[in-house]
Amino acid sequence: MEKSRKQASAPMTRPMGPEVFESRTDTAIYWLGSGGIFINCRGTLLMVDPVIGRDEKEPNLSEAGYRFLVPPPLEPAGVPKLDAILYTHADYDHLAPGSAQGLLPAGAGYHGTAFTAKKLDESGIEPSRIQIHGIGETFSVGSICITLTRASHSWQKDRPEFDWCYGPEDCCGFFLETPDGRIWIPGDSILLEEHLQMKNVDLMFLDLSSDPYHFGTEAALRLANALCPAELILYHYGTYDAPDKPAFCADPAWADGKLMRPERLHILAPGEPYLLQEMEK
Repeated sequence: MEKSRKQASAPMTRPMGPEVFESRTDTAIYWLGSGGIFINCRGTLLMVDPVIGRDEKEPNLSEAGYRFLVPPPLEPAGVPKLDAILYTHADYDHLAPGSAQGLLPAGAGYHGTAFTAKKLDESGIEPSRIQIHGIGETFSVGSICITLTRASHSWQKDRPEFDWCYGPEDCCGFFLETPDGRIWIPGDSILLEEHLQMKNVDLMFLDLSSDPYHFGTEAALRLANALCPAELILYHYGTYDAPDKPAFCADPAWADGKLMRPERLHILAPGEPYLLQEMEK
């Protein structure tokens, strides 16, 4: 039986080895596939929403429950050390218990909202490793200053099978200030007016999906143009074989002719580095 529609795939994965965890003199950013990110900022190591594990019985199946279009560039056992893991929210494609547990030996602290912290605790992460933060709060990890930005992702409100819904303090984005530039990871969210007021963003992770509980394609492009000349890395697409799930099915072609300075949009393979030192100041 044919799929109902075609799905854009990300470029083929570039494996990440031990060298990506070594100290460096710049800031290297790696998309891990789906909503996951790894950053090495002058030797400070952090991940955001890492879902990099595989099903124990089917290696071509993600722990998120979908077959891979492109596999993750590394697995939890291949991560020797981390300073922090940041979670935007607790959905299965952002907070996966297998990855969270598998990354424990790397030594990181786990950071997120109170709702996310509860889910981490239920996933077997020791409370002493979990740090709770509020929207607008700023904290530091090594050479990175991190501020939680607001997100609104109440997808449960239209699903009668759920007796709960994400509230205004349960989901977030992260604004990261590094010595080499400022990175904004908005998280899953509809477009909020305060997003359009973001300042001093050098690099933003852009979700072009048509999902109604994300920005939506047109609003995502509106935001990207409002933040011009920020560089853009496309993410949250092209990873899982799920053509009927709008949140996973963005297509880089949707930006054609609609993006100011289209050369800003970078289509990376999972595991391909992007260097902040190359950005104009």
